[in-house]
Amino acid sequence: FLGGASYESQETAIEPRERYFYFQMAPGRKLEEPVDETWRPDLKGTSHEVNEYLEEQGGYDLFDGLIRELMIHRPADPLQHMVNVLERGHPTGTMKVIVSSPPGLGRSKLARRLAETFDLVYIGAGELLHEAGMDTSKMGYAEDEDIATYTGADFGVMPLVMELIEQSQRKFKGFLLDGFPRTARQTTFLKEKGIVPSHVLVLKATEDLVREHQRQIGEGIIQGETYIKPEVLEQKLRAHTCHNALALDVYKDRVTVIDAAQSPDELFSKMEQAVRTRPRSKGPKPPPRVVILGPGGAGAPDHAGRLAERLGAVFVDARELAGPGLSLTLRRAAENDPLGVVGARLRQVDCTRQGWVLCGFPPTINQARGLSEDPMLAPLRVVRLTASAECCVQRAACCKTDPLTRKVWCEEPQIENIRLRLQRSPQHEPEAVRSAHEDFESKIAGILKALNGEARVNRCCEVSAEGPREQAFDALMEFVERQLPMPPKAP
Repeated sequence: FLGGASYESQETAIEPRERYFYFQMAPGRKLEEPVDETWRPDLKGTSHEVNEYLEEQGGYDLFDGLIRELMIHRPADPLQHMVNVLERGHPTGTMKVIVSSPPGLGRSKLARRLAETFDLVYIGAGELLHEAGMDTSKMGYAEDEDIATYTGADFGVMPLVMELIEQSQRKFKGFLLDGFPRTARQTTFLKEKGIVPSHVLVLKATEDLVREHQRQIGEGIIQGETYIKPEVLEQKLRAHTCHNALALDVYKDRVTVIDAAQSPDELFSKMEQAVRTRPRSKGPKPPPRVVILGPGGAGAPDHAGRLAERLGAVFVDARELAGPGLSLTLRRAAENDPLGVVGARLRQVDCTRQGWVLCGFPPTINQARGLSEDPMLAPLRVVRLTASAECCVQRAACCKTDPLTRKVWCEEPQIENIRLRLQRSPQHEPEAVRSAHEDFESKIAGILKALNGEARVNRCCEVSAEGPREQAFDALMEFVERQLPMPPKAP
């Protein structure tokens, strides 16, 4: 057995505030530790550790990927095939990335850099045609019929693309398609060949931005990119508008739209972040443990409450636990808990079974470290809401507090009795909000670092709360419900 010391058998020898940590740190739970015959196996703790490990490492999806590979390729030596799959660095499935944008935006340079970052085979439709002796600068679009009409050739871009895809598959490598597919026919071709992308990146840009980009290329301000004549560019833009949306519509569940109106480095960073995002896991998940932090006025309690309702988890607001309405049982438990009343609340049965979404805690680095070092309470996801001080002041102006329940209302409640007793709280005054915002910003970096602990993958995510509330909620929901992003490769 991978056993652990019985909590009951050691109760008299442990100080009250040490009980929780002793239970977690009991010897005999790892192979390198001896197991004494007087120790009883800690099946609950061992099961928890196994589930945590499988969640962090993506164990269920790893085996799902291996089985999918066997079903698709049906190799003569399945064991060796699985070994080859595991050695390629992306065991849950090869990365198949499509990068699309309006023509003339300098997409190819970014796409090639992205392929190098993830060790993918770069497949550029325009480059393939150029190597085949076709002058793409005079084409309105890279559709097969247009190519055949222009060159008199009996082949088009699709066989050229497929040849490189097959080469990458034989090498157990992923690939990146730059500027392909551009039409519905090319999309159908990929579907017929069984090619389904894992990520589709769409760089969004206005036609004016594209024209300005080309102007800078023509004047030599931007180096290393091909200049497209204005009349050809207009033809390409019209064709892109006509065909592109329909070509990518079938992939809408995996499309990431990125605004191209930013510096090349910022744009590439967003592209890299999108590719590191993993699909939603198909395996069972442990109960959620989510921490949402933000300055006053950023809407952390609202987002946390909505997320808890969506996940079927318990919503825990640390501010409400500071009130006088605590039960006697919770007060007594808090006296013996290293994390105080918040730790005691998170250890209660409903939080243990359903999971929890916590806001307003931890406010200090030491408390963050204590939370992350507790194996039973260490958060699986941490979301930081970002907002300027002025944005927080503006939103806090709409907030009122119920003196009876201490609940903060940012909208008028429908029940008249509640509405009549709401009061303006001093903490929502402009100066108080600015002061709290400054204090939060001075501590949050250390708190996030402590919450992430020594995890191999970054469990923390920043979400802007300055825009529409729905947009912020969708962003944090995506982070919480998906697998953790792939970590960068070690140098």
